[in-house]
Amino acid sequence: MKTLFVATLGLLFVSTPLYSYQILHDKPASLQAKEKPWGARCPVWQKYCMPVGNGKMGAMIYGGTDRERVQFNVDSLWAGKVNPNQNRENVFPDIGRIRELLLKGKYQEAEQLGKKVLGCAEGAHEDFGTYITFGELVIDTGIPFEDTSNYIRRLDLDRAMHVVEFDYRGSRYTRSVFASYPDRCIVIRFEVEGEARQDLELSFASPNAFIPRMEKDDLVIQGEVADSGLPVDARVRVLQEGGRVEAGDKSVAVKGARSVTFLLSADTGFDLDQPDLVGGARTAELQSVIDAAAAKG
Repeated sequence: MKTLFVATLGLLFVSTPLYSYQILHDKPASLQAKEKPWGARCPVWQKYCMPVGNGKMGAMIYGGTDRERVQFNVDSLWAGKVNPNQNRENVFPDIGRIRELLLKGKYQEAEQLGKKVLGCAEGAHEDFGTYITFGELVIDTGIPFEDTSNYIRRLDLDRAMHVVEFDYRGSRYTRSVFASYPDRCIVIRFEVEGEARQDLELSFASPNAFIPRMEKDDLVIQGEVADSGLPVDARVRVLQEGGRVEAGDKSVAVKGARSVTFLLSADTGFDLDQPDLVGGARTAELQSVIDAAAAKG
């Protein structure tokens, strides 16, 4: 980072940052390109959404004012299944050759060799699978973008935080998203200044057969990966300042709140120590994770 050094009395040196590292946009991601359906190469998701992550979970944030979408996934959420014959034999020497080609700038040759020797063995492709999305948290607010002003969406690289700010009917709205490694969760916070209050509705969408349900004020999502039967679990805790919470069957609404915080944690039944086995659901573990994060306030 570039810094400015200021001398005081010839003895004290103070380092003051000249720049903060941020990625800035002046409109939501969904207004910057035409969106494509699940499974397609979507330019909105690839180019204009901005990420947060903690090593275990990752999320892409769209930055909408009327509807915020937080697409998330988990490191072990894979569509394939175990096949003991998937690994190719005697590929280690070729990995060294690929590295040599990359260091020499021969990227096309490295790519061709990688396609030939890496990946699963012949006949096992149908079991290999792909990395898949868990789904999206959808937060509806009813604030049209065209009725807002001074909109800014930024990814603050110094603080590892995604922030959306805008003015609406004389009040300043701020929405922050970050991922905590020690707390194993993604935190989504909606705030408004002054006397204004917020009405929000949280729901879940996914191309997979993962089913949301309400458990008190928590949105709980469960299911299995179609190919392998791998169980998946997610839990979202809703914490509000002011107003009230109204739970439906598969969604939760918050009415008249000054601030609302959503705590999201997710996992699968995959066990790295026993990768050939399908583990159990992580429902109780995730509840403990969310309880601990919520206790921090």
